[in-house]
Amino acid sequence: MAYALQADVESAVGGRQRLVELCDDQGNGKIDATLLSAQIAAADGWIDGFLQERHATPLSPVPQVVKDLSARNTAFLLKQRRRALEEDDRLQRQEDYDYLLQVSKGLLSLGTEPQPSKSSQDAAKTIDRDAVDEEDNSRTNTRGFW
Repeated sequence: MAYALQADVESAVGGRQRLVELCDDQGNGKIDATLLSAQIAAADGWIDGFLQERHATPLSPVPQVVKDLSARNTAFLLKQRRRALEEDDRLQRQEDYDYLLQVSKGLLSLGTEPQPSKSSQDAAKTIDRDAVDEEDNSRTNTRGFW
């Protein structure tokens, strides 16, 4: 399930007419639904790349902040392919990147209660030295490996 809907992306780009301009590759005055879906999926994949460190993705239910991120980043991708990016778009993308990076590090939350499910990838990153076979990994025994 996509995080953002067409209506969310319309709002992010500045209305239906602007979305038509960005998604009308055929020149028929209609939104290319396949193109829009592909761009939403790309934006969602970008978001999931950050969130999968801490949460099971795709998120369900989808927090409002993630819907907004998806819509804004879909708008970014659509404008990028038309070479219609403005400085504000780049700044917003950087803010979204910084936010997602903070969430992935556990410094910020998605602002929802209860929190989305934990990721199965979120495992302890330390090794219990007592559980590891004690091999002689001295400089002399590992010579030639560097």
